[in-house]
Amino acid sequence: MPRGCYREGSGAKSTWLSGETVVVRVPKSLSDEVIRLARLLDEGKTVDDITKSKYLDLSGITIRNIGSKPVVFLEDLLNNGFKIRPLSLVDKIRKQIDGFL
Repeated sequence: MPRGCYREGSGAKSTWLSGETVVVRVPKSLSDEVIRLARLLDEGKTVDDITKSKYLDLSGITIRNIGSKPVVFLEDLLNNGFKIRPLSLVDKIRKQIDGFL
């Protein structure tokens, strides 16, 4: 039997869902993160799901002016479904909305 040559069906099976793979060179310092992102994309996640975007859609939020500066109240963001951290701040806003402060 020949040794050391290509045989159909031999070797480890790929764990990637998207099909055939290729070799890509990336900086070593980024390789773990690139693989992590590639795995998430392979699972069907979108780039917006993966990255923590700094994009904030204020459609439907009242923008007030204090002096010449536009201002958005955290209460308005919270009431419109935005998630705010730290939770201690959320508790303080909720108490204020409920009239406890």
